[in-house]
Amino acid sequence: MKNKGKNFSEKMILETYTPLHIGSGEELKEDVDFIKENNSYFVVDIQKTLDSIQSEDRQLNKYFDTAQLTDLLKISEERQGYTLNPLTVNNSLNGKKDIREYLKDVFFKPILPGTSLKGGIRTALWNLGLRKNNNLDYIGKKLEKEIFGSNPQKDIMRCLKVSDAYFEKEHLALGDIRITNVSNNKIKWKNLATKKNIDEWELAKGIYPEVVKAESKAEFLFSWDEFLLNDISWTDINNNIKNSLGSYSKLKDFLNDYALRMIENEIQFFKTYEYPLPIEFYEKLKSEIEKDKTNTAWLRLSWGSVWTGMTGLTNELLNEPYMKDIKQKINQRKKNKNIDYPKTRRLLVDKGNPQIPMGWVKLYPSDETVRNPYRKALKTNSKISNSSFSSILSKAIQEIKSKNNIPTTEEVFKGKSLADYYQNIKDLEQKKKVQEEIKKYWIEKEWWDNPSRNQKKLKAIYEY
Repeated sequence: MKNKGKNFSEKMILETYTPLHIGSGEELKEDVDFIKENNSYFVVDIQKTLDSIQSEDRQLNKYFDTAQLTDLLKISEERQGYTLNPLTVNNSLNGKKDIREYLKDVFFKPILPGTSLKGGIRTALWNLGLRKNNNLDYIGKKLEKEIFGSNPQKDIMRCLKVSDAYFEKEHLALGDIRITNVSNNKIKWKNLATKKNIDEWELAKGIYPEVVKAESKAEFLFSWDEFLLNDISWTDINNNIKNSLGSYSKLKDFLNDYALRMIENEIQFFKTYEYPLPIEFYEKLKSEIEKDKTNTAWLRLSWGSVWTGMTGLTNELLNEPYMKDIKQKINQRKKNKNIDYPKTRRLLVDKGNPQIPMGWVKLYPSDETVRNPYRKALKTNSKISNSSFSSILSKAIQEIKSKNNIPTTEEVFKGKSLADYYQNIKDLEQKKKVQEEIKKYWIEKEWWDNPSRNQKKLKAIYEY
């Protein structure tokens, strides 16, 4: 039990190498959620716009029957929302009236959920487990248990915790995605309006998602639970998986190996069907990974990673006898049984042609790392007295303690009463100072970068 409570955390930077889309499951509608303005689009914060109108005692009822979205903006006299600029000059939604929404918080900050990042890592581990197991004659749940653990309580991925990463709304842009589809052994383009394949990509209706632009950065936290990682009762866990999870250094090595395998997979696909533009991109990416392996891990995430990215089944696995049988059964359902599966790719239009794969990111340690072997030591070293706060905040803390019978300063910072006090500060300069003090306390307690479910709601208040 000597490792119980022992944890290691490292603050990380996630930087997008190509645009990233994490879908909310919703679509933004023109003249309902956004308006077109010259060559850009303005997404309206409806709630703030209505609050702005209401706060000025304007009469709303007479506008609701006939008002358009542009009318509400004029009435409010304030632009509440954000601007979406197209990544390509000629992107004008191509006649479509909706945009696939990126997942955001209440302040329109784009989120990369820790679960999405952890899912990408899990897929890479799945690929590693498949390649290291020489007696594979089954797939699915049985194999998953062999690689990761016999049940959810014994899933080795419990050892790794990944926090959410928050980008800025200024990082958002509008992407133009076209879908390749192999037909008659050549690349064609899927027209989503007619569901047919055509030769000219310009005539094919595509998908228009909100994306986080390339070279956008966000912080997140990796945390390892050494007690769970070294639990000797997990004898059924694949040792290759356990060893790869031991530290960021080990994690980085196998993620880069998996990234290079995926790249070779894609290069082979586009060479087979003679479409050179993505090959040029992947050769450049391959060179980037090869020259920057010391601290950087590369990964492909979420929407756009296609079937191979979601399943972890790279070429060497697709050529296994059991996979050939599965692919044959899939192809039997297709009209053209000679096409190798999978046959579609999503490409972002860039420099006048569809050529950029979505979702490639790189991870590397932040300049500020957090190494806290013991929670108890962390609590002992991070005690903060009321004397370290300004007189304004100290007074507020004492009043909240007295009024709500709260015994400690820490409980005050965990509670909603302090958040209510912060929201009601009218003086903006004073509010900013209190915000800085609260944030400093949260950072020292390690709540800011890795908040609990309840703390996420409070953090959203303190970020505003």
